[in-house]
Amino acid sequence: MSTHYPSLHEASLKIQPELDLIDSLTVRAEYSDSSAPVIDYNEVVGEKSRAQTYPAASGSGQLLDDHFRFLDEARNNSSAGLKRLYDRLHSGVEKGNRILRELKALRYVVVTEFRAANQKGGRSRLIVTVTAKGEEMLNGFDKLKS
Repeated sequence: MSTHYPSLHEASLKIQPELDLIDSLTVRAEYSDSSAPVIDYNEVVGEKSRAQTYPAASGSGQLLDDHFRFLDEARNNSSAGLKRLYDRLHSGVEKGNRILRELKALRYVVVTEFRAANQKGGRSRLIVTVTAKGEEMLNGFDKLKS
């Protein structure tokens, strides 16, 4: 029992008329506007934007409710480690690290390593501290809230 497999050339000759038909029936609108609605990132991930009321001080983006909650939790729980902070905010590592990275870039927080004196091994605790610039932003936010 011998099976004959077509060569690439034979397969191309057989498929080409069907591809030509599909190509002739395809409608291409190269420069037309999309009829699909715009997808709003903040709506998809469930973040509420505060961009109109609370612009980022450096002008490099916007601060969201999650950023303010993160800053507030870091200020109120200054000795809590990074993992506990993420747990209190009910956010995963990816989202928490993204928010932390953005706040660090704006110089609203600093992260320091803390190793207890009696700690023999394992990782040191990462402590998030709100800077003076971050405190100023939080105080302005608290005034606007009340």
